[in-house]
Amino acid sequence: MSAGAWSMADSTTGRFVGIQFAGDDADLKANTPEGCTAVPGRIDHTRYRLNSSGEVEPLPLDLAELKAQMWERTKAEREMRLAGTFVSGGRVFEVDRDNIPGAALDALRAQLASEAWTQAWVLADNSVVTLDGAQMIAAARAMKDHIAALWATSQTLRAQIEAATSADELAAIAWPD
Repeated sequence: MSAGAWSMADSTTGRFVGIQFAGDDADLKANTPEGCTAVPGRIDHTRYRLNSSGEVEPLPLDLAELKAQMWERTKAEREMRLAGTFVSGGRVFEVDRDNIPGAALDALRAQLASEAWTQAWVLADNSVVTLDGAQMIAAARAMKDHIAALWATSQTLRAQIEAATSADELAAIAWPD
């Protein structure tokens, strides 16, 4: 005799019924409800079922759960793209939400004071260029536009996710290249 934990699944549907038994194998049969199959282990009846081969598998997600997963993937993709690059004046910059606005503010202050302003800047390919005030301000504006476009795209995708009426429609939703 050995002791174990068992979960009970409806023999017809494969759905776990939320009844569990912990005890000796000799007592298992007497504690297995009629029409149920005892499956070794403590199985979350809200997330798994027993398939026709007798294997435990996840329950299919309903549309609301699929939508929630798709939105989480969409937000993760947005965050990845927000850490990417953008182009200004034919140069590829890394998105840098701290240093680019600060440098652009310095450049603007210099412009307002009619002072010359330049700064060496490391681009995404690690090359170094010297930017004047107008180029730095333009880079900041291009970064802002890039970020705004990513947020707008993610919100468009969110609306598509919310409007989807099937798993197939959800599967067709993707970030544009």
